Amino acid sequence: MASGLPVILSKRCGCAQDLVEDGGNGFLIDPFQVDDIAKKMLQISRLSESERKAMGQKSLKIISRWGCDNFGENLWRAANLAYRHPVERSNRLASLILKYLTSA
Repeated sequence: MASGLPVILSKRCGCAQDLVEDGGNGFLIDPFQVDDIAKKMLQISRLSESERKAMGQKSLKIISRWGCDNFGENLWRAANLAYRHPVERSNRLASLILKYLTSA
């Protein structure tokens, strides 16, 4: 996706719904259906150059939301929120981890 290419991804992958618009930037497949996998591979191989580029651009747009900076920022937000709203019965290790993450 980061290379600007269409993708084929298993429907069983936990991130499938977030990363693939079926037919938009690639295709979702059932990993146990060999015929389906082959069909999707043929579909991609038969795309025109402009169709491939359009799908690739959609892949780039989607994956741009999932970079390291975005991950780090959201991890910090989640840790900070958890630290500010402690659970009554949290364990000491969890509290120390949250304190460490929010002090950076």
